[in-house]
Amino acid sequence: MENKTPLGKRIMNLANQLNNKIYELLYKTESSTIEIHAQLQKWFDEYVSQFVEMGKQKEALSKEEREKVDNDIMQEYFKLDQERHNAIYIKKHEELYETSEDTANLLLKFNIITQYSDFALLKKQNPKEAERLGL
Repeated sequence: MENKTPLGKRIMNLANQLNNKIYELLYKTESSTIEIHAQLQKWFDEYVSQFVEMGKQKEALSKEEREKVDNDIMQEYFKLDQERHNAIYIKKHEELYETSEDTANLLLKFNIITQYSDFALLKKQNPKEAERLGL
């Protein structure tokens, strides 16, 4: 059965789902920095593969269809809860940075995880990662 939800909205829905999990981990649980790092790494590996799969779907589209996907992503991005987004990627990043630069830097990777669904962007912004993934 084909998914009728536009690809751009599916990409952002996945990003929002992930951000909700991260928010819960950072604000609703009593986890050590080591536990936070382990969970973030697990999610990063898990979700990167999902975004790459959506990127493959996007690559198969025409130029006009890819532009529509990009437009849908931007429309959904502007609907994000900016207060929650800042709580994760600014406030918690700063707090984590004081105890573990590695964990703080890992957290920041989630802020741009949707780039894994845009191979041209990934190749431009993170060529080593694109190469690692065979893109």
